Amino acid sequence: MTKGLLWVGEAAYPLRNLARVYTVDVIPNRAKAWRQFWWRAGILFGLLLVVKQIDSMVAAILLINPGGLALVYFTIRLLIVIKSKDYYALAAETCGQSTAMVTAADRGHLRSLAFAITEAIDNPAAEFQMQVQAINFNPRHYHTGDNVNMYGGVGNTGVAK
Repeated sequence: MTKGLLWVGEAAYPLRNLARVYTVDVIPNRAKAWRQFWWRAGILFGLLLVVKQIDSMVAAILLINPGGLALVYFTIRLLIVIKSKDYYALAAETCGQSTAMVTAADRGHLRSLAFAITEAIDNPAAEFQMQVQAINFNPRHYHTGDNVNMYGGVGNTGVAK
């Protein structure tokens, strides 16, 4: 933080342009991973039943060995999501389209960072510096809430699931 700037990695955000600062839980979407696993395993099992009905040795060899490899692959993908940790993120949104995300394993650290940022917005003379470790994770494995895009203002009834 220098002279009214919030630095996140190599990006600088002027404090006067921040519209909102908040923390959010970043939790792996384990239910979706299980659904995908059972769906894929069911399709694979169905294909193997069809191969068994064909009773052709060539068809069996062509599908059973790759089927076993596919099941191992599906299991590994499931375990990656199941074993993923829960993280917490601090989001700093600007008045425009830009959003900065900082992730950490400690929610308290991010809350204190959010408090320090809002204090610096209220008091331009205040200065602080915090170090946050970088965490790498695959956002496709996580559920952070609903993403709603609304255009127009007539007949909006909520989020359809």
